[in-house]
Amino acid sequence: MGIFGQTLFKYMFRRLERDTWLDVFPDSDSFGGKTDVQGHEFVFEHGLTDGVVLGLDYYRMKRISQNDNQNVLQIDLNFDY
Repeated sequence: MGIFGQTLFKYMFRRLERDTWLDVFPDSDSFGGKTDVQGHEFVFEHGLTDGVVLGLDYYRMKRISQNDNQNVLQIDLNFDY
């Protein structure tokens, strides 16, 4: 990515049961990398110019065994020169 006008959309659903993976493997942006979570991740990236990309990453996650939800929006501006 990084080409003017290119756009990327990505959707992922994940469900990680309790103690499914070692703590170093799950995505640290989703409940701090804990297991016992499920939810959705939406990714949008758009090339503003050649070498400049705007990225949005939204997590809508919840704990499986508890009534605890997490919504996270990350905004990135990446430069490749």
